[in-house]
Amino acid sequence: MQSCLAMLAGCVVLLMPVGKPVQIKASLGLPPVLIPPDNPSTAETIAFGRRFFYDSILSLDNSVSCANLP
Repeated sequence: MQSCLAMLAGCVVLLMPVGKPVQIKASLGLPPVLIPPDNPSTAETIAFGRRFFYDSILSLDNSVSCANLP
């Protein structure tokens, strides 16, 4: 399993995939979902991304999330 480095507030953090990889099925008529082998989707990473998509903490005044954008 490969790892990667991320910059977070000036600190280098070693990131490793968490959990067991999951299969993501494409909707009917769409091409298959391409998932890089060194960064597999897991239930935990999907939940983590969903949390921040709906969380407004990343906005300047904590009032807007990605889900609020048109």
